[in-house]
Amino acid sequence: MNSNSGSVTSLDLVRIWDQTCLKKHKCKIEQSVLPTRVIDVGPRDGSQVPFLHVTKGEMSHWISLSHCWGKRPIAKTELANFESMCRGITLQRLPKTFQDSVILTRQLGIRYLWIDSICIIQDSPADWETEAAKMADIYKKAYLTVVAASAKDSGWTPQYGQRISTIVDTRAWCLQEEALSPRLLKYNRTHMSWHCSDWADIHEDGRQKYHYDNWYRIPATLELADDGKRRHIWHMILTNYTKRHMTFGKDKLPALAGVATEFHQRTGDEYLAGMWRSQLPLGLMWRTRLYDHGLYDADEVPQHERSAKYRAPSWSWACVDGPMDFSICTSDLPYDSETSITILNFSITTKSTGPFGEVLAGSLSVRGKLKVAECGNDIIPPRGKWGEDAYYTKEIIDPSSSLVDSRAVGQCLFDLAAEKPASQSRLWCLQISALRGLVLMPNGEGSSEFRRVGLFRLTDHGAWFEGCSMLDITIL
Repeated sequence: MNSNSGSVTSLDLVRIWDQTCLKKHKCKIEQSVLPTRVIDVGPRDGSQVPFLHVTKGEMSHWISLSHCWGKRPIAKTELANFESMCRGITLQRLPKTFQDSVILTRQLGIRYLWIDSICIIQDSPADWETEAAKMADIYKKAYLTVVAASAKDSGWTPQYGQRISTIVDTRAWCLQEEALSPRLLKYNRTHMSWHCSDWADIHEDGRQKYHYDNWYRIPATLELADDGKRRHIWHMILTNYTKRHMTFGKDKLPALAGVATEFHQRTGDEYLAGMWRSQLPLGLMWRTRLYDHGLYDADEVPQHERSAKYRAPSWSWACVDGPMDFSICTSDLPYDSETSITILNFSITTKSTGPFGEVLAGSLSVRGKLKVAECGNDIIPPRGKWGEDAYYTKEIIDPSSSLVDSRAVGQCLFDLAAEKPASQSRLWCLQISALRGLVLMPNGEGSSEFRRVGLFRLTDHGAWFEGCSMLDITIL
């Protein structure tokens, strides 16, 4: 939050935005059952010391904070200091971002504030798991969400004019916090802005800007979307989400659970480890990508990584860390949308009772055309530059062809550079559409169980698979 966030002028403007929204906009802000714990900030005059309040099902408003924890020690509730936090929290000992949030909450006449590090017992895995499952509702039903957009951590306050990035836009958990909140007050490096259903992005000088990012404001966007638009929105969210960072890899799916729940409530679709049943098999055609745009120097190429600890099946994007591309998943081109495999069965085991949390195991059984190929040579990028795909790409060789010039039937793009096999290694290609499919490796010699290692694209419009019989296989 910026250096003027607590000034009289800034607070007066926030009150004007708040009241204008409540009286003139279609935003519906109603009281809800309070979260398990909230910070009672006391009256507007600051005469009461804030304290951690354990709720008992009472109805009220609360303000939530979306922020980046950063690397500095953060104010947090643990088992050892829980009773002390319930007795009182000295405002001056809180990080600056927390202090500003307490002052703002008081000035808006709201009694309660929710901050994750204080309202969840951080050294209790059971409490964290329980409260994390409720986090989507906490932001969705908040009176207002305050976004410390440029603060690298809760104890750091950027000054006007400093050139810094919007930090929360790089953090995975922050995406659903913004996406689900009906109203946002953002503090950026040089200004503050208000976001709601009527005001997409209004600034202190009255200017209103519209950004492409507004498409992921859930649930308002979903209410106006048909099935095709929802599919496109989901993959746009994933494109944004996979570029973000998180401290703990196990949070990859839990940090998106709230958004997934909103989609499920509106579509009734089955959720499969970050994917939707109705979008299969084309939804399997995600791919790793190096950067967002253009060409990059060879020494700048990022390394995608597969989670060392099981997090998702190999056919789900969630098993790999790094930026992803989902353009094929939303393709309407005939040679992509006309698929050639049948989904026979699927199984997902999650740690929690619902389908949206941490995944422990998963499998997908399909019937399709499977053909063995050889891994050819690397696709060499232009000198000194790397295209988006070149770093992971090799030729697909038809080992049955006797003509050297016709042996290369396509290209395969591997999910990870580290898993790219040596030339002449065997590959198993599962056709999904006329031109594309999955590159698989068996779990053992003669096994009908496979794992995904990449995608392929043919150059002969599917002629290579002509006469190939259908097989039933399972992808883990």
